[in-house]
Amino acid sequence: PRVELKQNYPNPFNPATTIPFTLGGESWASGRQPVVTLKVYNVLGQLVAIPVLQGSGQKLEDVSLSCADPAGCSYTAYWDGKVLGSDREAASGVYLYQLVVDGRRFTKKMLIMK
Repeated sequence: PRVELKQNYPNPFNPATTIPFTLGGESWASGRQPVVTLKVYNVLGQLVAIPVLQGSGQKLEDVSLSCADPAGCSYTAYWDGKVLGSDREAASGVYLYQLVVDGRRFTKKMLIMK
């Protein structure tokens, strides 16, 4: 698969979760780097968080990812469960997380249970 957004784990979670995703080798065709954004929204479509890339701590917003394996690479995002720009924990409920790779969108649901 070119791009695969996997289910977060644990799910449901409290207080933090991990979001794995994979980019196939085609993502780097012609020597370009894919631009990736991962955001978490509530059911009203409001932005709740921008997870970070595990290992680098870099916010996953318009990030160019590199990969040494021609078959593709797997990545892991981490969300501490806090609302963007605050120390408040997100409320219990259903959230959507959306991965955007070069303009293509992939979306899954996650659940916070307190």
